[in-house]
Amino acid sequence: MAEIDAVGLDGTKGGWAVVCLARGAFASSVFNTPPRVVIEALDRDADLTHQDALAMGVAATGSGFSSETWSIAPKILEIHRCRPGEVVGQTGILQ
Repeated sequence: MAEIDAVGLDGTKGGWAVVCLARGAFASSVFNTPPRVVIEALDRDADLTHQDALAMGVAATGSGFSSETWSIAPKILEIHRCRPGEVVGQTGILQ
């Protein structure tokens, strides 16, 4: 079984590889999340708009994310703030 960056914060194009693989059988359950650069920007500016965040995400990863996904960004930020350490490599494992 592949390891998945459950929060989607690794910020690299390689991080989306697992998402692409999972889209086959689980297409309706797999979605792009805002990358780390977007979540960190939200941490600095609570008024960040989806449009500005989307532009950042596309610039960072080449992929966008839906407005529905953007609506859970504050919860993703809560997880980001609680992380015990930095993301290691492209697996998204927290130490």
